[in-house]
Amino acid sequence: MTTAREILRTTGSHKVRRLPLIDGHPLVGMVARADVARALPDTSVGDPMETLITS
Repeated sequence: MTTAREILRTTGSHKVRRLPLIDGHPLVGMVARADVARALPDTSVGDPMETLITS
């Protein structure tokens, strides 16, 4: 299982806004950085939200 912080770190390092969700090999969905940031508590969002705005 991938954590919210890992998703934000991966999208930030690759300069993308969405990541594919896979289960084994099949694509099962997409996750957006904004969705992850909204799901985090306010205290955890500070830096990722700034990154979202500046990317």
